[in-house]
Amino acid sequence: MHPSLLPRFRGPSPIRYAVLSGEKRTGVTLMFMDAGMDTGDIIAQEEIEILDDDYTALSKRLVALSIKMTHENLPKIFSRNYFRKFQDHDIATYTMKFTKKDALIDWQEDCTKIIQKIRAFTPNAFFYHNGDIIKIIKANYRNCEHQKICGTIDINNMGFDIYCKNGLISPLILQRAGKKPLMVKDFLLGYKIK
Repeated sequence: MHPSLLPRFRGPSPIRYAVLSGEKRTGVTLMFMDAGMDTGDIIAQEEIEILDDDYTALSKRLVALSIKMTHENLPKIFSRNYFRKFQDHDIATYTMKFTKKDALIDWQEDCTKIIQKIRAFTPNAFFYHNGDIIKIIKANYRNCEHQKICGTIDINNMGFDIYCKNGLISPLILQRAGKKPLMVKDFLLGYKIK
């Protein structure tokens, strides 16, 4: 089983890549193993819509789909009553293994890309504030024109907004290193954002 629609997103991080690249659909591929990385013939494939899933939620949905596909296809495999579909290697895409620095938020990016990063790296997308690492577990965003410097923070009654290219990010759940995740209002009671 591979949690992507092969030959797209071969390799170690297909779920994160699907969310990070803004894909609308992904799925699971049941395939034969061969000498290559996720290059074997396909036995079955099923698609699902990504919706607003973060990495954790999408992983759970793909595991459930994998279990369903296993139950449906094992009898066919044991009885050799299956169809082998060759993968088109010319259209294959590959994923890489991510490092911690890949989860660092760059406020110079478009707000849509930042939200995709937060969702793809949940619960590890982070930014630095006065030398502290702050993780954003969940956030909303709004596309808008503004004259603010990217990374500027505005505190408001609901919490705070961070300006980025073409919009702003409104964190909903945050976490400091070594602490538990908190809703933004509770987070601000114990940590001063400037």
